[in-house]
Amino acid sequence: MTVTVNAATTTSTSPKIIVGTGEYQCFFVNQSGHLYGVGDNYATLGVGTTGTLGLALPVIGIPSTTTFKSVAGGLHGGAAIDANGNVWTFGDNTQGQLGNGTTTLQNSAYEITVDSLGNPFTGVTQLSSYFSGNANQGWYAVKSDGTLWVWDL
Repeated sequence: MTVTVNAATTTSTSPKIIVGTGEYQCFFVNQSGHLYGVGDNYATLGVGTTGTLGLALPVIGIPSTTTFKSVAGGLHGGAAIDANGNVWTFGDNTQGQLGNGTTTLQNSAYEITVDSLGNPFTGVTQLSSYFSGNANQGWYAVKSDGTLWVWDL
């Protein structure tokens, strides 16, 4: 009898689809690294004002070559880290969710490029949201240098 032993195959433990759930919407990064939102309100999704609510719609305002490695849902929006460690936000912005210094409704994504000190906001490795009812909400981000950044709404 001849027994042939083959090398063990490796399986990836990384998720095929990354999901970030929020209160009124859910975001996900598909296998190609592209960002989508699902919900019942265009304003909280960052998908513009067309398409069928309840179906996966691409978040707009992002260059087509940009891919994502992480996403988090918040109270009325979301945020994601692109493959280069940059943070993008999207949502209704009524409480400043985008981090652009305004509370003006914007139906597309916004890239946070500088921190509160005017330095480049890059090298983000982890991102998380927090919210409690409609009173407290914000974002935590950890950068590759180990610093923790928080923006509160």
